[in-house]
Amino acid sequence: MKRNLRKKIETVIRRLRVRRCPVPFMIWFRERSGSTHLSRMLDMHPEIICLAEDFHEQIIADEQTTNYPSEQLYRDGAHVYVRQVSQFDRPPIVHPTSTEVVAHLHDIFSCPAKACGFKFKHRIQNVLFPEIIPELGTFGDELRLIVLSRQNVLKQAISKQNMRRLIETGAAPKNHANLIVSDDPQGPPDHKAPAASSLHLDVDAAIRYARQLQRETIDFENTIQRLSRYGIARILRVNYEEMLSDESTFLERVFTWLEVDPAVKVQAFTRKATPNDLTRAIENYDELARAVAGTDLEPMLV
Repeated sequence: MKRNLRKKIETVIRRLRVRRCPVPFMIWFRERSGSTHLSRMLDMHPEIICLAEDFHEQIIADEQTTNYPSEQLYRDGAHVYVRQVSQFDRPPIVHPTSTEVVAHLHDIFSCPAKACGFKFKHRIQNVLFPEIIPELGTFGDELRLIVLSRQNVLKQAISKQNMRRLIETGAAPKNHANLIVSDDPQGPPDHKAPAASSLHLDVDAAIRYARQLQRETIDFENTIQRLSRYGIARILRVNYEEMLSDESTFLERVFTWLEVDPAVKVQAFTRKATPNDLTRAIENYDELARAVAGTDLEPMLV
């Protein structure tokens, strides 16, 4: 009840734009790197409001592509995406203008909290929304950029394949890439956790995607190096493995970076979809181990 009231108050204040939060931030992340878990933990802090992906992509049919300017389309294999902006309590805007994109960005930072932010996905979202990074540069030293990545690209690729399976089998919410138990430990779960069944991995597809992720890492790092052109200099580099191994220390570091109380204890009710132990996660683990033996992916089995 209190969280619902808080969200309504936030919406009213944003509409009025009566203030800008002292510490605006963005989580810049790569797919399957723990961004939902991080954003939900941050949002549990009483001094932080952290939204999900308000600037996101919507899949469209090939025959619809002629309805959109080419710069508002992103192709990824067989899929074509168009940009879309979520709104706080209104229907999303499909094919938003640049003015609407920038206005919503400032709405995000107009809120009753010390630190306000959202998450933004590399590479698809920064291609679809080229206005975001330059506009963030106008915030100067106030802006904090949290760059979240995952070092183990093999497990990252396996996680994507397993999450697709959980959605297709109904073990995870449709069109939702994470297992969210609840925002309220006293309330009912949003969705039941999946049965403990292992994945029969498409090994070739997993290795191809892991290699793609390695190539994208180079582009990701080059893009980060170019951020200084826009005046974005305050960057905190964190990774999924660090968050997984010592969550308390990880959060204390992030809270300190956002200039909020680092001693606050929070809990986000999300669950890890794929066990870290791949021998439990994959039923054809031996096939995967043989396929990566002697390559740079082999150490990532651990």
